[in-house]
Amino acid sequence: MIKLTTRTFVKIISLTLAVILVLGGFAIQSWYESRNTRYVLSSAYQKNIAEVAALSETLLSSLQKLEYAKSAYQFVTLVSQIRSSAEGVKTAFEQLPGSETGLKKTSSLLSVTADYAFALAKKMLSGDTLTEDESSNLKKLTSEVYGVCKSFLSAEEKVLDENPNAQALTEMFKSAEDIAEDAEPTGFAKIESDIQALPTLIYDGPFSEGNMNKESVFLPGKDPVTEEKAQQICAYALNVSQYSPQLQSKVDYLGQQCYYYNFGTCDAYITEAGGYVKYLSNARAIEDAAISFEEAVSRGKSELEKLGYKNMKETYYIESGNVLVVNYAYVQNDVMCYTDLIKVGVALDNGEAVFIDASNYLLNHNTTRKFETAISAENAATKLNLSSAPSATKKTFIPTDGGGEVFCYEFLIDGENDALVYINAQTGREEKILILLQNDNGTLVY
Repeated sequence: MIKLTTRTFVKIISLTLAVILVLGGFAIQSWYESRNTRYVLSSAYQKNIAEVAALSETLLSSLQKLEYAKSAYQFVTLVSQIRSSAEGVKTAFEQLPGSETGLKKTSSLLSVTADYAFALAKKMLSGDTLTEDESSNLKKLTSEVYGVCKSFLSAEEKVLDENPNAQALTEMFKSAEDIAEDAEPTGFAKIESDIQALPTLIYDGPFSEGNMNKESVFLPGKDPVTEEKAQQICAYALNVSQYSPQLQSKVDYLGQQCYYYNFGTCDAYITEAGGYVKYLSNARAIEDAAISFEEAVSRGKSELEKLGYKNMKETYYIESGNVLVVNYAYVQNDVMCYTDLIKVGVALDNGEAVFIDASNYLLNHNTTRKFETAISAENAATKLNLSSAPSATKKTFIPTDGGGEVFCYEFLIDGENDALVYINAQTGREEKILILLQNDNGTLVY
């Protein structure tokens, strides 16, 4: 039997107490860090839902007035406001957790309603009257949007009344896919499930759903990357250590196999083919703006170059919740390829990219485009119904409703309502008219 001296016994007791104190210290530190993380997440989510609700209230007001608009001028004015508000609502809720997979119908509804209303506004401006079917379709769409906006306002009221923590908010933002089949949908899953089937519409909106329902022309043939390589790419994009992002699953995200990673407030989808950052979001709290819009645009472009998306140029931007959302299009041979679009949200507090959506680029980008024209820019300009020459001209590729693209001359028209008119560079046909809306938060192209 081993006998312990008094000195040895005291040493053992002291060491044991020291270990207990150290472990206790780690436990307390871990508890504080966990509580702080939950507080930051909760604050960020509450700010995001407040932004969604505020923009929804503005959208509701315009929708209510649209019913009473009789003249073409009033109709177009309200439709412009609706499109601006709808884009703002989409931008705000895209920063909510789960929005990239759980609010597809909501996002589609907002885009389709705004684009369809504008197509009808153009028809009214040309002197035509709306058919019974067109009026009925518009009423169905605006009714659905009205319901979604009211739900967003109710969600904000619930947040203000109950002041839920981060875990409760995450439950609230769960998508329908994450809820058991026999469970009643709640929160955002209920908003999504309540949306009725949309009518089949024909219009020339630039955000037609058909563009996302086709096979990629860029990713086939790209070498597949492993989970480990995708993790490195994700870490590089998030500016964190290589092993910080944790693989959640391998999913089919909008038609492409992707590795889905999570790290704190960040989510990222990396394509298996080629290892491209397809979607990235960071739901952190955004502080007061400290950089200009111009600096934010430059930071966003630099971030894309870092990720391998080169030769990108901004096409429009809008500020929402101290985040500047910028659309960048690929440029080749001085031709703007609007089909190869990437959306980047740049935080105005420090210039960090808090979300990136490269879905359109990864669908449409290719290096085999033909840039030959059958008519000159001067000839194309004669197709315009103008009393004076356009103020600017450039060559572009624009998306078609069927998911393809067409080579056009883009003409900037100055007037009471500035516009962009697209004339087919092969046939001389007028392909599209977009109205430019200027506001204090940035520039939106319509």
